[in-house]
Amino acid sequence: MTSLRPRLDRRWSIVSVAILFQIASLGVTLNCFTFFAQIWTKEFNVPMSRLAMAFTVMNFTVFFIVPLCGRLCDQLSVRKLVAAGIVLTALFHATMGFVTGPWQVVALYGLLLPICVALNGLIPAQTLVSRWFQQGRGFAMGITAFGVQLAGVIFPPIVVALLLAIGWRATWWVFAAAIVVIVLPICWLVIRDRPPVDAAVDAKPEPDTMTTRLILARPNVWVMAASFVAVQIPLQAFAINLAPFLASRGVTGQSAAIIATLASATAIGAKLLAGLASDRFGNRIPLIVTAAVAASGVLVLAFADHFATLALGYGLLGVCGAQWTLLSTTTAAEFPPSAFGRAYGLISMFTPLCALGPIALASAQEHTGSYGPATVALAVLAAAGALIPFAYRQPRAAIGALAPA
Repeated sequence: MTSLRPRLDRRWSIVSVAILFQIASLGVTLNCFTFFAQIWTKEFNVPMSRLAMAFTVMNFTVFFIVPLCGRLCDQLSVRKLVAAGIVLTALFHATMGFVTGPWQVVALYGLLLPICVALNGLIPAQTLVSRWFQQGRGFAMGITAFGVQLAGVIFPPIVVALLLAIGWRATWWVFAAAIVVIVLPICWLVIRDRPPVDAAVDAKPEPDTMTTRLILARPNVWVMAASFVAVQIPLQAFAINLAPFLASRGVTGQSAAIIATLASATAIGAKLLAGLASDRFGNRIPLIVTAAVAASGVLVLAFADHFATLALGYGLLGVCGAQWTLLSTTTAAEFPPSAFGRAYGLISMFTPLCALGPIALASAQEHTGSYGPATVALAVLAAAGALIPFAYRQPRAAIGALAPA
């Protein structure tokens, strides 16, 4: 029994650092973008839709990067890839403190941040988990997917306080320093590419038979991607436009940060429950339920007009953060660990379509003077995301794995 303890400890330390490097690259850049953007609209004298373009360009650049990242995770050292991503993430944060116009924000978000997101996002994180876990893989993937939402719980109040105390430029520099001093050493010391028992397997690698054509020929791949995009478009639309949307309903400052934090906390619980449900029931039911709850949240937001209902609506929408867990568990159920990174990278190519949401919502408000009609349309889209998973078919090997050992 004692001989197993180091390996068990190592497995969960891998999960912990996977959360840490996701927080470093995605925490401030995505979860807190809306608070910086609210300042930039006044300082740079530009509409919100123009700043939202940074997020859109970033996501479409990711479209071209993530398949390569997935392949690299299967072929190279994930530890070295993550370390390179952390260095670039620190550079991004430091450089953001020097921007003087909206085009620089768009350029940095569109060119440098996508590399950071690819190297320090869910592809390397879940690739590591798929190698280190066999039993309880869905639960582990659910915890690993905490990264972005955990940052969403921790950082909004901190960032809002820092913005008031030291300004937006110094806020970026503080996080750049923390990434170099804290995150980089911990990740380098803890991450190992594979568990020790895989050493013999590594010596004789399996033939590479899982081609791009074979991956994309699986019907479940298209079902997963379509449902994911339909639900994530509303989530990302509100994540980027949250501060001005709440301000239009009379909620500003720390109250807005509280709503963002509550929604991230909801997403954390949903991701964990989705992982457990995937282990117990498969992926079809969790896909349907999370999308349906998210659709109800968007509908509440369409008509909410005070703090409590706004918090309820955004919290329900946050439940669809669980689909990041389900994107991982469905990929792991469909493909072997040796091809997980490549398959996950290819499926992730579709996620940049979610970036259409932020600019569409901002543009709709600027042209109509209201978020209402666009929000109802987003609710309909999320509802469609709840219907698509009815076409999902749990792979037979995954069904067998659900039985108790």
